Amino acid sequence: MLDNKLILRKLMDSKYILFSLGILFLVFCIAIDPTGLGNNKGFSYYGTMVRTLFPYSLSLLFMAIFVYPGKRKYPYKLNILTRIISFLYLFLILVPYTFSSIFNNLHIATGSSLFFLQLVASLLFYLATKKNSFLYSLIIQFLFGVASGLFLIYPKGYLIQFQVIYQITFMIAYLNFLRFIYTKKSTKNVKI
Repeated sequence: MLDNKLILRKLMDSKYILFSLGILFLVFCIAIDPTGLGNNKGFSYYGTMVRTLFPYSLSLLFMAIFVYPGKRKYPYKLNILTRIISFLYLFLILVPYTFSSIFNNLHIATGSSLFFLQLVASLLFYLATKKNSFLYSLIIQFLFGVASGLFLIYPKGYLIQFQVIYQITFMIAYLNFLRFIYTKKSTKNVKI
């Protein structure tokens, strides 16, 4: 039988790999078409072109798997929330904003919901742990989320850079929360 430390190490190793693959495929998209760095269309820009659609889809797929809780015992609210976040990553692949105005609106609503729910999850991580590191992460994530929203107004800018920092901040908070929760004897003691 595996002990808790070994289970935690295997879980964290697999999560780091999934997160790294998600970022790696984003880097592939940027390498294929670097104009996405300055055109202010965000990461979704890479889901609108045939040459970057595959790595874009893989990036979002790996992020969805990274967040998905599977059979792990999270507190109920986080279990539901991480499942929804995982679904939203996948749904972004299916609604490229260039198909029509309906798809554009759906895409904006999906992306906005994803960012909002990730912020809510980070707040729940902080409330569950009461650790300052989660509070700092939450503040950084909030600031980059607001900056991402502001960049949507302008035709040129650095939307993708702010989105990536936002996502990395969320992923780090999520990994730290997993480490916190799996070092507890039971998730019943984690109150949210």
